[in-house]
Amino acid sequence: MAWFQPYTPTTATRWLRATLLVFAAIPLLSAPWNHPSAAVLAVPVLMSVVCAAAAVATSRGWRPGRWAWAGCLLASTVLITLSDLATEDAAATGLVVFLVPSVLAAALLERRGAWTTSTWSAAGALIVCGRLLPPQQAVTTWATLAGVLALLTALLTRAAHHNHHLNAELRRQAAVDSLTGLVTRRVLDGALSAALHGAAAARGNGLLVIDLDHFKVVNDTYGHHAGDEALRHCGAVLAAAVGPAAVVSRLGGDELAALVPGATYDQVAALATAVVQNVRAAPLRVVGHEPITLTVSVGGAHSPTNATSSEDLYRAADRALYVAKRAGRDQAHTASLDRAVGEVSASAPVTG
Repeated sequence: MAWFQPYTPTTATRWLRATLLVFAAIPLLSAPWNHPSAAVLAVPVLMSVVCAAAAVATSRGWRPGRWAWAGCLLASTVLITLSDLATEDAAATGLVVFLVPSVLAAALLERRGAWTTSTWSAAGALIVCGRLLPPQQAVTTWATLAGVLALLTALLTRAAHHNHHLNAELRRQAAVDSLTGLVTRRVLDGALSAALHGAAAARGNGLLVIDLDHFKVVNDTYGHHAGDEALRHCGAVLAAAVGPAAVVSRLGGDELAALVPGATYDQVAALATAVVQNVRAAPLRVVGHEPITLTVSVGGAHSPTNATSSEDLYRAADRALYVAKRAGRDQAHTASLDRAVGEVSASAPVTG
């Protein structure tokens, strides 16, 4: 039943709520209140109550899963069928309601879920037409409705599928740096916030900020293609050093960063040193040039030792990076345990 899972659950829930409210109103407005049979009146009233209750549930935080979606769509088809039979309504006004669950499913669910829902709607319409209309008229009416159902389902599922994959690609592009393949600053910020405020925050988290030394010289000497390769190379070395559990990001320009969840202060300091050594030990090989020895400067900070907020942890790591660059580059520095050492003046910034 996985195909009944909406592409976007939050948006789908809002549309479901609106549809349920419409379904709650329609039976009350169209019910034959002058009909002498209480059983006939009970069906539209029951339909309204069930739909209204489900709408209220979604407004109070209920997010239906795939089984609930399947149940809602099947139940709506059954209720429409019973309502049409009870009111003996096989006219267009009664049959057109079968389009609603099909359109909803086609716009929000995967193809298989949409076609399953349309099949249910077509079956319900067939029962109504077969019971209430003469045979020839029943066939014509049902075939027309089934054709409309199929056309709408095909068009809407195609559009929904295209939009889903387009949105997924846009999200991927927003999350991944196109040059290095590392995640963007936005993703790192989200991961850092979650790490600092999650249940594992007490275990500690490390943040490394890495700057490629003399990046402008690499670009000017070997060309911008070599500069791009240098960024990719350093990103790969950094990712290998910090391990698969870390979140490695390109912050912008020649600056990279890594969030190391569950790390102690000593582990952060050791990783910072290892990154410097590993980059130095792995020359960049560019076609047409001798191996290029690259170096990086690394600043490290630890939470909760140096900071407890994202902003302060970035600030501590940046200060540590500044110390490493001011001391001659090609080295690592980790914010000190007392938080004070390493808070150097920024009046004489170091570049490159």
